[in-house]
Amino acid sequence: MTTAGYRLAAPAAEDLGAILRHTLRQFGTIQHDSYAALIHRAALQIAREPERIGTIDRRDIAEGFRAFPVWIAARRRGASPHILFYVREGDGIAILRILHAAMDPTQHLTP
Repeated sequence: MTTAGYRLAAPAAEDLGAILRHTLRQFGTIQHDSYAALIHRAALQIAREPERIGTIDRRDIAEGFRAFPVWIAARRRGASPHILFYVREGDGIAILRILHAAMDPTQHLTP
């Protein structure tokens, strides 16, 4: 899936689907739509400025990997437990995974 400067790699698209299905089941349509919009907003922010304040260099996983906590896009700590993991790709970014903050990214990302 490609949108306005960012592309979701297949694993990230699967992550997003699972996250949004869970959100819909647990919290309903309004929260589902709100959370989908928040994740999209976070992706747009890092697509425009891949090394913006708040992003984290994750070269410990692989060269060029970066992370962005979704709560930063909400401007409210605790608004989201998910983190976007991405790399630069052409004029934008490729989001590789969307993982819960409690997950060990080294177990879910491959260089």
